[in-house]
Amino acid sequence: NSTPNKYKKLFSADILNINFYKLALRNPNYFKDIFDSDKYEQQREIAFKHLDFINEICIKNNLDCNIVIIPNDEFLFSEAKNKYSEIFRFNYHKKFGKSKIVREILETYDSVFYPEDVLEYKDYIVNDMHLTGSGNQKIAKFSYQKIKK
Repeated sequence: NSTPNKYKKLFSADILNINFYKLALRNPNYFKDIFDSDKYEQQREIAFKHLDFINEICIKNNLDCNIVIIPNDEFLFSEAKNKYSEIFRFNYHKKFGKSKIVREILETYDSVFYPEDVLEYKDYIVNDMHLTGSGNQKIAKFSYQKIKK
């Protein structure tokens, strides 16, 4: 009921990311939970299980696999925090940067990378979480530099 009609119309027209809106309706503290969840061990277990599985496949097939974590704009820019609260209806939270799970993944796995200070707010699609062409180019350049080492 608190979602302004102008946003409801954009969601119904599929102009705004409806999946993020649905997530916010189910868990308005989603972004806060990423930083402050009491379910961290459960989150860690799931993430590490998937990363270990990927690494096993890479080793088994003699592949040099690398993973790049692309941060959500919510974790980087105050403009995004406002957008996620106003438009998508997530509860506002103060923290920026890497979450606890991302920090631990980066400490544990040599093949996982995080593009620190690579992206700008304009590299994200307006009112969406996805990257623009320039954002994808920056991630591609960052990834290539990490992989060629």
